Amino acid sequence: MPAQDRSLRPAPDILGEERSYAMRPAVFSTAETSRLRSLRQDCPWTAAEVGGPGEVNPPYRNAALRWLHPQNAAWAFERLDRVVTALNDRWFGLELAGFHDPLQLTRYDAGDCGHYDWHTDRGSFINGNPPRKLTVVVQLTDPADYSGGDLELLFAREPLRADRACGSVHVFPSFVLHRVTPVTAGTRLSLVGWVVGPRFR
Repeated sequence: MPAQDRSLRPAPDILGEERSYAMRPAVFSTAETSRLRSLRQDCPWTAAEVGGPGEVNPPYRNAALRWLHPQNAAWAFERLDRVVTALNDRWFGLELAGFHDPLQLTRYDAGDCGHYDWHTDRGSFINGNPPRKLTVVVQLTDPADYSGGDLELLFAREPLRADRACGSVHVFPSFVLHRVTPVTAGTRLSLVGWVVGPRFR
């Protein structure tokens, strides 16, 4: 049997340390989350779609979107890239290529019963886009400013409720079922991104 190359760090699943979810608090400061919320104010909010272009379904998903491209927020992409790389190396061990889509600034308003029912972000090679492997969610609103609007992930019978602290970053495989519960008071804003990579094999 060939000798094992000890210079290679074993994957998390080999070490028995693999996780389905990871969180890092205080990645963005209060000033930085405020800056992110205010970006692209020159662009109107658009209704969140489901399925194909122009398809909206408020009972299933009711939210408003703006998109942040690298030229709008290069510093945010760079910060998230470092965090995701570290968390992936420690907990997921997936083969990644980086961010492919712009970052999604998402607004959920209580007046519209803003929410997003159970779904995955998996994606595929549709339209030539590489598959999404990790979903990244940044909390941008002080939890005291809204009620409801919890990010929940389903790994077992009971959902896991993500921490609401402003500036925290949550990372999980894009095939994991998750939802945002209805906002019952105030407004919740988040920043969502997807890290892609080669097909699973």
